[in-house]
Amino acid sequence: MHYKKIYLFIYFFLALLGAEAQAQTITEELKRHESFYVLPSATLEVNNKYGNIHFSTWDQDSVSISINFFISEKNEARFQKIKDNVQFKITGNASYLLAETVFGSKYSSFFKNIKEATNLQGSGSSRTRIDYFVKVPAHINLKVDNRYGNVYIPDFNGNLNVNLSNGDFQGKNITGNNTLTLAFGDVMIESLQQSTLDFNFSKVHISNGQQLDIQSKSSEVKIEKCELIKLQSKRDDYQINELAHLFGETYFSKLSVLHLKNEFNMVMQYGALKHLGLEPAFDLLKVNSQYTNCTIQIKEPSAYACSIMAPKGEINLPKELIAKNPKWQELIETQAVVFNYKGQAAKEKVQIHISDASLMISHK
Repeated sequence: MHYKKIYLFIYFFLALLGAEAQAQTITEELKRHESFYVLPSATLEVNNKYGNIHFSTWDQDSVSISINFFISEKNEARFQKIKDNVQFKITGNASYLLAETVFGSKYSSFFKNIKEATNLQGSGSSRTRIDYFVKVPAHINLKVDNRYGNVYIPDFNGNLNVNLSNGDFQGKNITGNNTLTLAFGDVMIESLQQSTLDFNFSKVHISNGQQLDIQSKSSEVKIEKCELIKLQSKRDDYQINELAHLFGETYFSKLSVLHLKNEFNMVMQYGALKHLGLEPAFDLLKVNSQYTNCTIQIKEPSAYACSIMAPKGEINLPKELIAKNPKWQELIETQAVVFNYKGQAAKEKVQIHISDASLMISHK
């Protein structure tokens, strides 16, 4: 009986050692580094999946590309498949360089899901990932495509084209002509000049913008300060602090602009204009709203005239805004009614057509 207990103990001990060995993680880190001379007008293209792309700038006439390929798997066969089926291609010349991750024909079968393929979906270092660290002159052009990883751009004055999904984007002062297509991630940008932006299912914060052409869907966007925005928005939530010009269309979106200096010209369907604050010297407010409640506040206004048509609308206006026709409440559902503030000869700066919604205008 005593020997049986010993044998049983040894059996469980060996089984435990076997399970521990079987669960042991196999890791390996592969590195590649290359540098290339480039012309001032050169373009660098970087394409990757399952890892980060981190750019930095330096005062040299060359591009430095470092690739870290970290493999961490518990299954030896899977480990070897990944190692054998992922390669890196760096080609080009002084005018154009291409660096890309190339996956073999079997890679989709062993990347069964993103949690297995990348550390971006969970904590801990035991993940397979592919990271690029790239040093460039600040004036060359960049074209970047990344999936399931983050992209970082430092102060940069070349032209930038980024296509990123399932990852975060962080940029500092970006002064070139830019095209950013960003989906399923957080976006933080300190400064943008002339840029075409496409946001999908993203959370966006832009500190400063010059001229932005934005198309967005199902995103939260906060912009601190911008000169001009051209907007196509669907199911978004926009909060803008300071803005000079806004043009475009919204659909089922919520929009707030605290301080608008010059011009607001929007077609809005469903959703809400939660707050529009107009500065005293604004030039034009033009709104075509359907099923979109609008709240507008004009700060210390000078003399102006406004034209309002509101079929099935609920209107709340300041008492000092005087209608030319005293029967305006009977007419406003079928025709535009003109109101004046501080004089009959004031310039018509407000044009509103609102239907099936409420309009509130106040003076501060």
